[in-house]
Amino acid sequence: MLQNNSEVLTIPSNLNPGGVIELQDIIYPMCSDDGTLTQETALKQWSDQLNEAFKNIGRSIDSANLYPQQLAEAGFVDIEVVREKWPTNKWPRDKRYKQIGIWNTENILNALGALSLAIFTRPKAEGGLGWSIAELELLLAGVRKDLRDTSIHAYWQIHAVTARKPEE
Repeated sequence: MLQNNSEVLTIPSNLNPGGVIELQDIIYPMCSDDGTLTQETALKQWSDQLNEAFKNIGRSIDSANLYPQQLAEAGFVDIEVVREKWPTNKWPRDKRYKQIGIWNTENILNALGALSLAIFTRPKAEGGLGWSIAELELLLAGVRKDLRDTSIHAYWQIHAVTARKPEE
């Protein structure tokens, strides 16, 4: 997550003229195109709460939306953005996306507690959500259930942004 232009402005000094950078990042909150990721699902609640909590501490987890503009301001050219949808489980019919979904399920199930614990349980005065561990564990139990539910067609937006340092 590149949070500000000062981080981006240091990139050109590490590249030769004509050098290319690629930034890949996930966009929160999660989405669905068919309405199956409803506000009632624990998965949607977790995704929205996580997004909000990171904004509370000044860290955006949708910062990939800003990468093209930040790279342009840093002097990069030939900026291209590839947008993908990475499913949360094996719900897609397409073989490639089904496999990505299987990997994503495993990855997020393994990372869920680590992604959530500090930001959800940190006191509100420190930018967290102020939840108890018991409240968080209850939500995460529902998230784990939703992640395995193939009737929920949720996905993360993934952006891959490439840019070239101009020839001098």
